[in-house]
Amino acid sequence: SEVRRERDERLNRRSLQAEGTLPPKVASKEDLDMVAKLFNKRLADFIEEPGPSGWYKLFNHIDDDGSGKLSFWELEDMVRNELKVSTSTLTQDQLQAIWRALDQDGSGLISCGEFGNFMRRGVQSKGEDARSKLVKARQKETSVLKQDHKQLLDKWRSEIEADANARRQKAHAQYAFDWGLSKESPRTKPPWKSPRAQVF
Repeated sequence: SEVRRERDERLNRRSLQAEGTLPPKVASKEDLDMVAKLFNKRLADFIEEPGPSGWYKLFNHIDDDGSGKLSFWELEDMVRNELKVSTSTLTQDQLQAIWRALDQDGSGLISCGEFGNFMRRGVQSKGEDARSKLVKARQKETSVLKQDHKQLLDKWRSEIEADANARRQKAHAQYAFDWGLSKESPRTKPPWKSPRAQVF
């Protein structure tokens, strides 16, 4: 009835006002997105029609007097008893902060449209989902290419180092032979081949 509705509005405004001098906590956009996703997930567990149709049915189920608006107590009943979201998952303070963000005009009530807009925040569109998958695929491809490039670079550096070591050894052997420190000439050894040389 109208009298009950006016009473609920007054009770909502009074009970959700901040205590002391601290301003009331209002949920951020990130908090609204997170909680909306949680509500949609819980709703999908027991309803065959997730999405706008399911939101509307849930709203009407909780809206006992058929006014088209919900009080905080009705929202709390929906969250705790219908969606089965416990206080360990969403505290009472967090739920009140969500309510304050939805009840922007401070009327103490939210409409079906406001509730629907809130629930829509927790639904990822097909376009967004496709873009997300494309971004992940590109990131994976880039990671693979970087890994391949690193392996090729490491192999090239290893070959260059082996080439330099072989040249140094040959130079030391020639120096030792020229100064009589060694009787074995490096020229009598089989010709040196780079590890990068191809064998036919």
